[in-house]
Amino acid sequence: MLLKNEGEVLPLAAGKQRIAVIGGFAQTGVLSGDGSSQVMPPGGYAAQVPLHSHPLLGPTTMRFSGSSPLAELRRRLAEARIDFDSGANLATRLPWQNVPTW
Repeated sequence: MLLKNEGEVLPLAAGKQRIAVIGGFAQTGVLSGDGSSQVMPPGGYAAQVPLHSHPLLGPTTMRFSGSSPLAELRRRLAEARIDFDSGANLATRLPWQNVPTW
């Protein structure tokens, strides 16, 4: 989700910015559609991630195109601190929570 502070309704401090980008594949590119909506971009895909086979459709693949949202934020907001985490295994990195990690 990307928030736009239109009309300055969000309580964001002016000046230095710190942005957290959390979510898998934000560093990879923009997820493309599939099936009949699948269109190969000029220059090909930024990344392709094979998935498990579907019983009716066969092998499926996530395809990403264009620049990654993370790279674009870093390009446009060079003065900001931008931290990225895929969000995978987040519970194992929270020391204040007693969460089993099996």
